[in-house]
Amino acid sequence: MIKIVINDCYGNLSISWDTFFYLAERNHPIAEDLFVKWSENCGLLNWEVVDGPCTASVNLERDDPVLVSAVEELGGKRAGGDHAELKIIEIPEGVDWEIEEYDGLEYVTEVHRTWR
Repeated sequence: MIKIVINDCYGNLSISWDTFFYLAERNHPIAEDLFVKWSENCGLLNWEVVDGPCTASVNLERDDPVLVSAVEELGGKRAGGDHAELKIIEIPEGVDWEIEEYDGLEYVTEVHRTWR
């Protein structure tokens, strides 16, 4: 089975400081990029502000094993940022999948052909 992280509430997918530090402690390459984004978007000047309400958008692959383990260990509410509650969906291996959303509430679908 493949584990995929989605946002399970209306809002937008984001991660918490706890998840950021989880990624940083495991030397995930995106942790530095996330900190830069947080600094630019939230006016943070140093590492001292760790309990503020600011979040950063997640640009990780949703099946990233470190992100999945963060959600498993921290739980969906603690792992998610403001207006986000993360959830793990499991799908069979070999399925070509994508994430759809409505007002930030996400779900996983199997890729199929679409014309407009």
